[in-house]
Amino acid sequence: MKEMRAKILLFVFCVLLGCVILFFGSKQEAVQWDFNTYYYAGKAWSEGFNPYNKDVLSMVSKGADVFDYVYSPITLPVFSLIALIDFRQAFIFYLVLKIAAWVALNRIWVNAFLGRDTNFLFYLFGLVAFNCSFLADLLAGNIAVFEQLLLWVAFFCYLQGWLMLFCLFIVVVSLFKITPLFFLVLLLFVPDRRKYLYLVGSLAGFALVMASSYAVQPWLFQGFLDNMQKLNNLAYERGLVNPAVLPLLKDIVRVWEQKLNISIPGQVSWLLYFFFVSTVLYISWRSIVLLLKDEQIGNEQKGLVYIFLACFVFALIAPRFKNYSYIMLILPAYYVLKNIGQSIKVTFLFIITLVPSFSVTPLYSGLLSEYYVFFVACLYWFLYIRLITEKSPSWQNRQFLLKGLVNKATRKISDTYPNNG
Repeated sequence: MKEMRAKILLFVFCVLLGCVILFFGSKQEAVQWDFNTYYYAGKAWSEGFNPYNKDVLSMVSKGADVFDYVYSPITLPVFSLIALIDFRQAFIFYLVLKIAAWVALNRIWVNAFLGRDTNFLFYLFGLVAFNCSFLADLLAGNIAVFEQLLLWVAFFCYLQGWLMLFCLFIVVVSLFKITPLFFLVLLLFVPDRRKYLYLVGSLAGFALVMASSYAVQPWLFQGFLDNMQKLNNLAYERGLVNPAVLPLLKDIVRVWEQKLNISIPGQVSWLLYFFFVSTVLYISWRSIVLLLKDEQIGNEQKGLVYIFLACFVFALIAPRFKNYSYIMLILPAYYVLKNIGQSIKVTFLFIITLVPSFSVTPLYSGLLSEYYVFFVACLYWFLYIRLITEKSPSWQNRQFLLKGLVNKATRKISDTYPNNG
């Protein structure tokens, strides 16, 4: 039965893969725009040009739509290999590779984190959750799926206690997008005495690679820094494209400027951002403190809790978190669905997670619509915090103690002011 199911899934996958390739292959100008940038940046670098100059990229691409290349110079050799083949062939190859990476990511999620009894709903959830984050990546041609594949391999190594491999994968991923270095914080919660050595060594190794890149080609590295700076000033890096907390707060400030007809300093949105980040970190840290005190929970189970919590926190506090980046939350969110209890709650949460994906007409408007997935992520984070604290014996003892104090105070009030009526 299992073999037959596997064959059916393989057949369906092959059919879908063929349809996707045919569709994307016929519309190369309108899809995978990030891949265009990767391909021509690698081509420009291999030909001795500066890939961080958009005019150069436009020249090399012969007028094709390209964006500023925003990854470090150390990543250029990777894309120069893809640029060795014809663009159309590279386009299809990259697409097939991405779908294969998505399948591998799902297998890791199921086999290493969920268990093989996972039903079909998980695969459906993975495809359409958070406004179809995977399909958004497929359309954009970003490296998000490859990034997530390496991240979850790193998390698997973390659970197994292979900390050196965990650090290696995190550093490799961070060479493309620097922010995944955040996950090195997970080292602080392992019982291994060498954790600080791994942490410092990983950061030093990353810094050494970047310094070497600067020493070899400083003009390229400066171009990388300049393009990174430009990201903060792009008008379209907000809303549905970039549903993160910082652009949300900037939009809220902008709305109030228009309503009150006043000018609000730009620092206000940053102050609100730091307040939000501090709140999320404080609440998350308090829940971790409870877990650290509980000896009844095994290290591997604690490790899984730390990983999921780190994913939620990262998504909430990252100043830039694109629509396809929400792939990171698919597994943690599904874990919440599986463990929250009560079918009504699960059904409601499942529906509101998938609503944007099936909405043909806008059911909501304004900032709620544009940042819907961010608000859903906040809800999942809140439920996850509640889930792990309620399961903690320390939290249960605190609740019991609190109830005891309340009952004691109630009895004292009753004795002091007896009901004579």
